[in-house]
Amino acid sequence: AFGRLFGHPRKMRDGALVGADGVLALAGMAGWLGVEAGNVSKRRAADLGLSSRDGAYVKGTKEGSPAQKAGIRKGDVILRIGRSPIGGKADLSKVSDRFKAGQVLNVDFVRGGERQTIYMAIEARPIS
Repeated sequence: AFGRLFGHPRKMRDGALVGADGVLALAGMAGWLGVEAGNVSKRRAADLGLSSRDGAYVKGTKEGSPAQKAGIRKGDVILRIGRSPIGGKADLSKVSDRFKAGQVLNVDFVRGGERQTIYMAIEARPIS
């Protein structure tokens, strides 16, 4: 699975794999989504036609992140990742810490008032 997500490893460096794309990552590392999020305000919930303030409002995604690659965009409201409901920004952080690089999870979100589901391949946080 590692080779499929990161390209075939080129070499080992200090116990880490360096992918064909030059990204250094440790196998089995905690996952990274690459989402900058906030809580859903009353006004934003009303503007988006949401019946509650549950979810994490996406302020943006990091360039090249799993979220960006999966199609998550600014303005989306993430409601669930895998089997875990997302009540707000804090839930998103807690949940993302439980996932490991290489997992593929369903992500339920609202975009433009419409509930959607996509699949996201979780990756290890790049080491700079």
